[in-house]
Amino acid sequence: MFQAITRRIFSKLDNLKTLLEKVKKNQEDMKEEIKTIKEEVAILSHDQACIDVICSRPVKKKIYPNYDKFKESAEFFLRESDNEFFSTLDSKWEPYFEKKIRKPISTLCARVKTAIFENFSNMLPPISNVAKTSEIAAWKKKLAVSNCFRKLFEKIENDENDIYMTKIIKNV
Repeated sequence: MFQAITRRIFSKLDNLKTLLEKVKKNQEDMKEEIKTIKEEVAILSHDQACIDVICSRPVKKKIYPNYDKFKESAEFFLRESDNEFFSTLDSKWEPYFEKKIRKPISTLCARVKTAIFENFSNMLPPISNVAKTSEIAAWKKKLAVSNCFRKLFEKIENDENDIYMTKIIKNV
């Protein structure tokens, strides 16, 4: 009887040892995952800071900067804020600019435009995605567009807790 109890105790200890090893392995895996996540967050934070500054710089000078001015602004920011990082890009600057800066901004702009038209669908006159600057200026001068612009910070008729701008941002 004493040997049976001893075997059960040793068996349970072996099971506990196996479980402890699994827990340690899982903990090591989790540490690696956390490290990877922290690195990705650092990269995304850097990318977001780049986008924020790059977007604001050309707009101060020109509301619709062309592709070259926009790219020049991005390069200037990266050289000023993190020249060491920019130097590592070398020939990869073009793909980095396209993937990490231009495309996210283009996507964001498209989503904002879609959200605006969804919220003001029956009030806003349509405009082409490839409209010229003069066509955009003429569109902005239309009474319907001015009315929608004024409504951005007004409460929504059927939702007294929200304004149009908040609803647009939520949709983006």
